[in-house]
Parts: sequence; C-alpha cells; structure tokens
Amino acid sequence: MSPEELLARGDAPIKAAYLIDGQNEKPQERSSEMLEMIQTKSKNKSRKDRKRRNAGELCISFAKGTCRYGDNCRFNHDVAKVMQHKAPDLPGLCPFTHAQPCPYGMNCRWARTHPTPADAADPGTDAGLPGGSRADAGGRDTVWLQQLELQPEAQVLASRNWMHRNVQQLLRAKKFDFGRTDAVLSSLGLQVSKVQKKKDAGKTPALPDPAAQQGLSATRDAEAMTSSHREESGEPAVLEGPSSKKARHEEMVEAQPPIDEGPDPAAAPEKNGSQGTDVPMRPGEKKRLDFRGKLYLAPLTTVGNLPFRRVCKSYGVDITCGEMAMATNLLQGQPSEWALLRRHASEDFFGVQVCGGYPDSLSRCAQMLDEHIDVDFVDVNMGCPIDIVCNRGAGSALLTKPGRIEQIARAMGGLLRCPLTLKIRKGYSDDKDIAHTLLPRLYATGQVAAVTLHGRSRQQRYSRLADWDYIDRCAAACPDLPLIGNGDVVSFEDWNGRMQSGQLATGMIARGALIKPWIFTEIKEQRHWDISASERLDMLKQYVSAGLQHWGSDTRGIETTRRFLLEWISFLHRYIPIGLLEVLPQRLNWRTPKFVGRSDLETRLASPDMLDWIDLSTMLLGSPPAGFTFVPKHKAAAHVPVGGGPTQQGTIEDEENG
Repeated sequence: MSPEELLARGDAPIKAAYLIDGQNEKPQERSSEMLEMIQTKSKNKSRKDRKRRNAGELCISFAKGTCRYGDNCRFNHDVAKVMQHKAPDLPGLCPFTHAQPCPYGMNCRWARTHPTPADAADPGTDAGLPGGSRADAGGRDTVWLQQLELQPEAQVLASRNWMHRNVQQLLRAKKFDFGRTDAVLSSLGLQVSKVQKKKDAGKTPALPDPAAQQGLSATRDAEAMTSSHREESGEPAVLEGPSSKKARHEEMVEAQPPIDEGPDPAAAPEKNGSQGTDVPMRPGEKKRLDFRGKLYLAPLTTVGNLPFRRVCKSYGVDITCGEMAMATNLLQGQPSEWALLRRHASEDFFGVQVCGGYPDSLSRCAQMLDEHIDVDFVDVNMGCPIDIVCNRGAGSALLTKPGRIEQIARAMGGLLRCPLTLKIRKGYSDDKDIAHTLLPRLYATGQVAAVTLHGRSRQQRYSRLADWDYIDRCAAACPDLPLIGNGDVVSFEDWNGRMQSGQLATGMIARGALIKPWIFTEIKEQRHWDISASERLDMLKQYVSAGLQHWGSDTRGIETTRRFLLEWISFLHRYIPIGLLEVLPQRLNWRTPKFVGRSDLETRLASPDMLDWIDLSTMLLGSPPAGFTFVPKHKAAAHVPVGGGPTQQGTIEDEENG
C-alpha cells in the first residue's frame, strides 16, 4: 500500500523493508499469557513477597550508624545475617560516590565501593569491577542482557521541598495554625461550621462548613483517594493500623538522604501563625511569571516524576511541574504525597500541582505550601478525568460548578505569594463546551496568573484529537489572561502549527514528551532528530542514575526505580524512528505495525512486549527479584498494532492527569 493509503487508514507509514509479516502471532500470544498471569496474581501474595524481600535489609537508621530505637527497633540490626542474605552488589560505582557518605550505608547495592581505610591503603581493590555482570534472565539472550555499568554523576545536587517532621506532627495532631486561611475564607463570606469550631477548640482555627461547599467533606475525599495515590508514589495501597503507619513513616523519614533543609519552618512563628489580621494579597504584590514562548512539561501522574523531569531538563524544557498531589492527603502529612512536591536543583522554573474539590481544603493547602515549600507557581488540576477524582467533586467535576471554581481561585490566590494557575478541559460533556465562558470569570477574580486548556472534554477522555481551533477561540475570548494550550504535540511541526496564531502564551507537552523527551530539543532547534538507539540507551542510563539518587541505592530503591522505568518504557516504545517512516512527523493516533529497527537495540526499544521492557531494566539495574511481574498503569486504546488483537494496552484511562 502507498503511504497515502496507509495514512487514510490511520496506519503508520513505515518503510516496507522494516515491516515484519505475521506480526500478530507468537509475540502477542506470549504477551497475552504474561498479562493473564499478572492479572491473576494475588495482591496479598505480592505484598508478602515484598515484605519478605524487605526483611533481608538492615534498618536504615542503623545502617547509617545509629538507631534511636535500639534493641526495641522492629527492623533488622543483625549485620552478619543481613550480609549473608543480601543480594549481590551491582557492577560500577555507588551513585553517591561524589557525595559521600552514601545515605544508604550497608544496604546500598554498591556498598563494597564505599571508601574504607582498607581501600585507602590499597587503591588497587576496586569493588566496582563488573564481576558477574551478565544478568540471568532465565536463559533469554544473556549476551544481549549484559549488565551495564552506570557512571556516578560528578556532582550530586540535593532536592528541595522535604517535609519537616515538626510540620507533619502539627498536621497529624490538627494543631497547624490555619489562621490566615480562615481570615481569607471569612473575607469571602464562606461559613464556618459550629461543629468544627468545637472540635478544633484549642487546636487549630475552624474549618468552613462542608455543607456550605455543596458536597462531601474534605476528610471523606482523603479517605477515598489515599489508597490510589499512594500507589502512584510507589507506596503499597494497603490499610494500616496506627502503629504500622507510624513505624513505616519513621522508616521513610530516616531513609531521606542528609541534605540541608534550612531552619525548621514550624519553629518560626512568623511563618506558621497569624500575626495580627491577614488580608488577601493583591495581584500586583505577587511575583510575575512570563510563560510566553517557554516549553512546558505537563505534570504527568506516575511518569512525570523527578528523575524524568531531570531527563527533560537535559533536553531543554523550560517549565516543569510536579505530579498531581491530592490536597487532603498533603494536609494529612502523608510522606508519599509530599514526595510529589520534591524539586531538583536543576528545575529553575518549577511549580506543583494540587487537586481538590472544595475551597476549604484547597485554601488550607495553599497556605501550607506557601509557608513550607519553594515553588515558582501553584497549579490546580481541574481537568483530571478519572472517576475516583471526579466522583468526589474534584478534577473535571469542577467544570460543572463554575461558581466554586471562582471561590477556589479567590481563596487560594489570596493566600499564595506565588502565582496561581489552573488547568481545565474545554468542558465536562462533549455537547457543552464551557471554557470560553469560564476564562473571563477567572480573569475577573484577579487571582489567576494563567490557565492551561486541554482541548478535549472529560467525556472524551483521550479519544479523538484535541480541538486546537477551540483553544484559539478561547484565547481570543479573553486575550488578557495568558492561555496555555495542551494536546497532541509530538513534533516541532505540531508545535509551530499550534503556536502560529500568536494568541497563546505557550503550549504544554504531555504524551509527546513521554514518547520522545528530545522533543524539546527538536522544537528549539527546529529539526527532526533521528536519534540513535545508543543515544536513547544513554538517556535511560541517565534516568536510572537520577532514579537511584531519588529513590535510593538499596534494594528497595532499585526496585522502585525499575518500576517507574518500566512505566516510562510503556510510553517510550511507541516512538517510531524517523529513518523508518515514509512520512513525517509521527502522529499519536497512528496504529503501529510490528517492525524491526536498524539495529537489535533499536528493535528492542520499539518492542511492545513487556518481557523486552523487563530485559531493558535488567541491563540497567540487574536481574529483578524472583517472580517479578509488571503491568503498565497507564493504558491506551489509540496505540494498538495494525490488525487489532489483544495487547498489554487496553482501554484508555489517564495517560496524563487532565
């Protein structure tokens, strides 16, 4: 078939020399069998396997040299036993080689490369030699699966926005002073519940009456969504008793690398408490941000983590934003949710994104963020389409309540000293676009610095192409409010076409960046980059190195890095190399036939088979634990092989959070 005929059918026009016949036979059968095994695996069995692996690790505090619980600690202090059962060290040098001491001590999987007096006396003993570097993957192509050595960065830069222990204690004890929030809510005429006043007497200023906010309370929101969003951050979604939660939290806090957090903000009365009467900040008093012309990476749930953002920074992205965090979970002091606020030193234009459905919880969250983290802007996700969020009045559900959106904007904007931005969709239902009527109302509040508009409705999810004509009409309807367009940008030609009207401040790139992070380089240099397979492998090495610094160089950190690496590869494999295409550029809605690359590595990088993804992770992180399985969290109906049939990509759900 000609390229024109393939395009008319919606198929990717790949050169005939690279196509494979019989594409839907053996590979898809294997993937289907593996998917069935994963789906039938007991979650309780998975938790038991995880606990069994963790039992072989040394107490993190003890590994650093001290544990305040001593003999009463519930974690392992038996060094000899741990060393006997510890997994073999991996080849290469510790990721923290240039930032000694390693924060993971003897638990580090590169512990034998840590400097000791004996090593100093005998420089020839280098534990970083690749002994046993060939990975065992059940006999699957062990030559190709040779373990690669990761080179430690010359300088390990600390991340910011750690949760201080005192702040968490105040939040959990409901003693955090939200006086500023209550003053702003009162000035907006929002009611305060008498029941809440009595409950919080002597602890914290009262919450507004949940009934006045037309829906469920913030507490019920948190209970319903905690499990889901823990899982996004790598935490097991299980119910725990108070003692279990406390012990696990202590372990997580102790696991944090030693960095300079600055003075304890909870101890500073001027930062956590009301001194006199607080009034909302005027828009002119806030720092102004210029989004115009800057490349903006979307705050992608699960996959838009700090290591991925570091990779995108290396390719030239200007604006980065943390993954969506639930406001009520942040207010509960959940470490897994606070981890989503982390900011790397390389992120020079950085914001955080929060999600909630009510002015009380979101305004309290705004005060807390304003006082205790370092960001350039705060974004509120009012476009998330997933059911668990919308059913609680948050995300896209807010598009049905424009009055509440205005209340949220006024309340949060009056508390934040940094700019407030909102992310919305064009409407909730396909037959009722409301963004063009909402933008002037948001501008009238005087508190919204910019709005990101995704050119799809909530009902549409991610089916069909984004409506950029409507985005341009919205920009014309409210020209004084900076509007950021979002949807289906995967090449510099797409970018140029979306920006040519000159009415938009800039564009936000989501799935296009997951599939090809070098899109930011392409846009800035105005060229199609036929990136080689070896360059893409180097990119994965960079991600893994950043992941080990972020999640840890112990076994748990390695497996967390592996999981998020595989989540990213579930998008990354969709890239079709430029040299294989008859027509440029690639489109997100193309159906992809099975093809081979110009090298074995390029073929592996394009494989839709999860076993090949796991093989890639084995090259970078060593063999996974026995019985390891993986199924991607984000699924896409658009990216299916030509000819249909079952694959690991099922029905589309939430590839980007709004």
